[in-house]
Amino acid sequence: MDNEELNNIENQDNTAQNPITSEVTNAPIQDGQIPQDSQAIANGSADALGLQNIEVEFEQGNYKQIKSLPVVVSQKISALTKTFIPLVEVALIELTGASTQYKRTSAIVTPSFDQESNLQISFTIVYTVPGYIGVDFEYNDLQNDSKYIYDRISPAGIKITKCEIDTSSGEITINGEF
Repeated sequence: MDNEELNNIENQDNTAQNPITSEVTNAPIQDGQIPQDSQAIANGSADALGLQNIEVEFEQGNYKQIKSLPVVVSQKISALTKTFIPLVEVALIELTGASTQYKRTSAIVTPSFDQESNLQISFTIVYTVPGYIGVDFEYNDLQNDSKYIYDRISPAGIKITKCEIDTSSGEITINGEF
């Protein structure tokens, strides 16, 4: 800026006006913002809460559980997708002979909370196996296949409430929670 521009700026009154812009960058020179103390920001003294991590805790309520929720959800979904479902599919491959012999029909996963605000995951997973459609199955054979799937998925540590084969549709339905 030359002296003439500085004189023009100094002689202006302080009434509302359009921001003055730089001729080089066309950025506002005066934009009504509160001036910042760059030295205070650089040395960290401008942070009203401080720079250290603050551990927020409450004497009552479920804040601690809600705060840990992202980690818990991630762990439970990982247990379902990386442990439980692969065990189910291994059992189906062993029973049918190939992964092309079944279809992943449906998976409904429902989160909820128990009385202590702990996350519970309930699920219903349905596979369709065309080889199970029919009327000429022995009840014991179906029961043995269902038990085989149940025994195969039990090591996952997930509570199984249903493991059933429906011969009218060929659907294998597994319900559980953890």
